[in-house]
Amino acid sequence: MSFVEIRETIVQMEESKLTEQEVKQILTCVPTSEEADMLSEYTANPSVLGKSEQFLCELMKISRLEHRMNALYFKRRFPDRLDEIKPSIEAVIKATKDLRTNKKLLRLLGVCRCFFKFSTFK
Repeated sequence: MSFVEIRETIVQMEESKLTEQEVKQILTCVPTSEEADMLSEYTANPSVLGKSEQFLCELMKISRLEHRMNALYFKRRFPDRLDEIKPSIEAVIKATKDLRTNKKLLRLLGVCRCFFKFSTFK
């Protein structure tokens, strides 16, 4: 993929075109403010620059690059993270259903409520 295609992919937030590893690598090489200042001062032909500097020049054209990359990284990781916590969520849902339908627990809570009312009665 060319640098321009990568830039367009990031701008359009197309997470399917970049792997999680690629997004993570781009996130690590987001230009710092000093690097951005140095590159913005360069006005000569960008083809004279090295490949990494050309790539940084393309990345500099993206507004809020770091935020976009973090969002892409989150979007790429979300399905995996959801799969990790899905069993816990299902266990909580099952437990709440069991609590709602447990007749012995409902009777016990009713007795506790009556006892509380009786003990607070003067």
